[in-house]
Parts: sequence; C-alpha cells; structure tokens
Amino acid sequence: MQEKDVNSLTIKLDMNFLEYPLWILDPKASNRILQIVKGEGRYILFQSKNTERLPNRTDALVLYYLLGQLNKTGFSNNKVSISRGKLSSEALGTRSKKNYERLKICLNRWEGVYVQFEKTFYDNKTKSLENRGFSITKNWKYNAITKKLHICFADDFVKVLKNSTFYSLFDFKEYRRLSLPVSSRLFEILLKNFVNRPRWDIGIKKLGAKLTLTRKYQSQILGAVKKALKEVYQKTHLKIDLDYSNAKNICVFKKSFKPNKELSELIDTLPEVYRIKPICTLLSKWLKKKGVDYVEGNIKYTKENYSSNFRKYLEGALVGNWGIKEVGRCKVGRQLKEKADKDMYDKSWGIYNRLSGTEKTDVDRKIEIIVEMGMFPPEYYNKQYHLYNYFSGGYDYLLEE
Repeated sequence: MQEKDVNSLTIKLDMNFLEYPLWILDPKASNRILQIVKGEGRYILFQSKNTERLPNRTDALVLYYLLGQLNKTGFSNNKVSISRGKLSSEALGTRSKKNYERLKICLNRWEGVYVQFEKTFYDNKTKSLENRGFSITKNWKYNAITKKLHICFADDFVKVLKNSTFYSLFDFKEYRRLSLPVSSRLFEILLKNFVNRPRWDIGIKKLGAKLTLTRKYQSQILGAVKKALKEVYQKTHLKIDLDYSNAKNICVFKKSFKPNKELSELIDTLPEVYRIKPICTLLSKWLKKKGVDYVEGNIKYTKENYSSNFRKYLEGALVGNWGIKEVGRCKVGRQLKEKADKDMYDKSWGIYNRLSGTEKTDVDRKIEIIVEMGMFPPEYYNKQYHLYNYFSGGYDYLLEE
C-alpha cells in the first residue's frame, strides 16, 4: 500500500508510556491483562471490557494520531472531533468500510483500557517512583449526519501529557512508516532510552518482556530484535547499532557514528545500492587509517573492476591497495584542484574590481538570484565566496535558462 501523505503531526508522550507498553504485539491474542514486574514494583495493562482485548499496533496508530491532534492544541482540552474519513485515511492509510469498522473496535478498546503503575511511574519532579493509574479515553460517539467522530480522553491522562517534563516527541508519519509491530514497539523503547545517552544495555529476556514478545527462547527474541532494529534504522531518524553478548545474554545498543564531511563525500561516490552500514563502516575505518585519497582511489578501482560481491572486492582493494594508480591520480587531482581553487578564490575580488559598473551590477544581480534560491545557509553569505563560485563556473548550472 502506498503511504498516504500525512502533514507533519507531532506526538508527545510521557516517557513512562514509552518505557511500559500501552499495547501488545500479538494481533490475535485474547489477552485482557499484561503484567511487567520490575524490582519491587510492577506495571499492569488491563482491559476492563469483557468483549474486548488489549490494544495492538493498529489501535496504537489510531491513539497516537488522536494524541497528535491534542498536542496541536497544546492539550488545551481533552476532546477531539474529526471526520471518520480523515481518521481512517491518515491513521490507517485508506478510507474503506473495513477501516470504519476497525475504528469502532479501536475506540471501544481504548475506552476499556486502564494502566496501573505500582512503584514504577517515574516522577521527574520528585525523582521518585510512584503509584499512578490512568484510563485512556472516557467515551466516544459517531454522528452519522456530520460523519464525525467525537472522542473524549480521560482528564488525568491528558493532564499528565500536558504537564510532563519527562517526555519524548516523535513524528507520526515516521512512526507509521514502520511495517512490523515489533519495530514500532522497539522504536518507542529506544526513544526513551537514548535521551542524552550514547549506549543502553539490557538483558535479552527483559527486552523481550518490554516488547511484549511471546517468544520462549533467547535466540528467537534476538532474531526478532535484529529484524526490528534493521527496519528502525532504515525508516526512522534513530540510527542505533546492536552488539550482543552471548556469554551474558545482554543486548548492547549504541548510537551509530555520524559521517563527517569527507566520509559523506566518499559514501556519495558509491553506487546507491551499496551505501549500506557495513560498507560505510569499512570506509570510515580506512579513511582514518590511510586518508581520503587512498579510499577514493580504491573505490574508483573497485567500481571499474569488480564482477560480483562489491563489498568483498572493495575490502580486498583497500587491504592490498589494488587501486594504487587511481590513488595517485586522486592525490594529484586533489592537489591541483585545491591550488586552482585557492588561486581563483584569491583572485576573485581582483576580477570583480576590474569589471565595469554595468558588469558589476549584472554579477551582483546574478549572485542575488542564487542567494534568493535559499540553497545556502546564512553563514555562506560571504561576497568573496559567491564571487569565487561565480567566476570559477560553480554557479553556471543554476543560472542556465
């Protein structure tokens, strides 16, 4: 299904509702209660309606979309009125009778949900673990004439979201992009655990409980986590790596490296299909070891000579410096370019000052056009920088008719 375009919608959730699940993974389970024990405390997710079960990811999508609507108003009230078609389209992807029926199920489920924190709700003001309990919604109704849904949220739930100083913001469109329910739940957990922290360690069994995975064996949990993390890495802003200790059965999550300018430029020279994490890590390692010319030359050699397994061939080239001639060309080319750039930069004012008044006006007008395009941040608005680009031909493609 092609993703429906949703305008930016920001969700604000207290960290406690990310740490502990408001929904469970199993879409078919008839569970009406979930308990997570932590130290002396515990968390309980309970469905009070005998005819309903605990919410799943589809229900979470609807809830989060509605919370995004509340956040738009700064949680000034606890009611959301929205057309059934819009909610169906933007939360679930399409308008259909099936989805309209699914919305009823979603809203009925949330009306019956109650969450209970027993010495597990972290209060950021008192820095203590407290006992707290919340309903999510109070009631809802559908107006068949206006085709609008009216949802009333529980006062205490809205109040804690509004006043929370211990919260995370995330984009609904990014969240909905995740196709695996376990990816969505892992995304929530990582959001909470990577606030001002580069690393997070957790036992595999504990992580399985937080995810609400029903897998029995550690290998099954780990397999699901790896698959989910790959999707989170590819489809969201969270760039997290995972190391697993078989000896201790501990997952070690770490923030991925951020490529510097040189590495980014090298990655851009790769065929798009090979701009993947293992190859980027390989380039980073050799960039630190041998420098940009060495890596660029061996990338060029690999692109021209490999027949299969690009990564393995590139690794061999970097180890053996198979592209030594290309490395030399890159080095000479870079030196010549840097010298030419410096010469042109130094000469740009002189060239400009030798122009006639009319010619200067024409150059100024063209540079003004470039600046108004908004392609350069304010720190680049340096007259000599723009003159250098103009006289060296760097702006030709932008000024073409």
